[in-house]
Amino acid sequence: MIPKPWYQQLALAIVGAIAGLLLLGAVLGSITNAIALIPRQLTFFGSVALLAMAVAVHCSLRRWPLRWVVRGGSEVRLSGLGRKSIFGLAGALFLLWIPYVLGWFRGEPEHLVVYSERVNDDYPTEFRHEVSVSRTMPGPAFVLALWDVTVINNGQRDVSLVGYTVRPLGDLPRVGPYYEPYDQGIVNVETNDPVKLPVNLAVGHAFRFRVRSFIVVPANVAIKLRPQIPWKTTLGEIFFNFLYAQGIDCFGNEVSPGPGGYHLLEHTPPMDQQLQFNIRTGRGTTLSDTLTWYKGPSTSEPWPHPQRPTNPTPKE
Repeated sequence: MIPKPWYQQLALAIVGAIAGLLLLGAVLGSITNAIALIPRQLTFFGSVALLAMAVAVHCSLRRWPLRWVVRGGSEVRLSGLGRKSIFGLAGALFLLWIPYVLGWFRGEPEHLVVYSERVNDDYPTEFRHEVSVSRTMPGPAFVLALWDVTVINNGQRDVSLVGYTVRPLGDLPRVGPYYEPYDQGIVNVETNDPVKLPVNLAVGHAFRFRVRSFIVVPANVAIKLRPQIPWKTTLGEIFFNFLYAQGIDCFGNEVSPGPGGYHLLEHTPPMDQQLQFNIRTGRGTTLSDTLTWYKGPSTSEPWPHPQRPTNPTPKE
């Protein structure tokens, strides 16, 4: 066998190196596109579809062989999937699963978003206050209230919501009435049944629930409520039938009747309270949002106002 001249070997080596670089670039480009473009749902459903299609084609060829003409004009019978087809299927499955696998190996971070707002509807509540040991220094009162909270999973992996807390901010009392915590449970939006954690949150999905906690009514407002409001009542009874009728809200802000409900008189930030809501995932990620009664400022109104409840009378 005549050996190839050195320049031919050099030329073949250069061509081989260029081909290798092009192949590597194509592979890396395919992997990068797979990581960026393939969502988690497509990984699972695409894998099942490809495998099912491969099994169906292989079984049909085993039962009904297909006549095929190969290079050179000779005819063969295809009686099943060959090695090239199987390698091609394996490559497609590899590209489908690589975002999932790499996410676990490199610790893909969890991306969650949380939104909260108070529940504006009228609903049953409880008016609680501690027995004051001093007649000259009355304490605050506590009203059970609800906040709508939505947690959205914007990441590339499913998350498990395993726990939550509600903590007071600012000058609020550190505990609720009779040393109760501020986190009074989370409930279903539709049924008001208690929600049990953990809850699995898939990629691209949202979890909406309601958080039960306290409105802390300052002592100067609570002293007006104590003789009038029973323990079991409704939010409309406290706000609309009693407080708004006296021109104040539960924090002592002045209000007046107007279109659609009662409006705060001042256009400056009103007296309010802040509670820190924290939700924790199974991997230790903690997401926080602030629960307030007045969200703002708004572009349509300086400050949102409470709406008139549909049923302001106490429920039996």
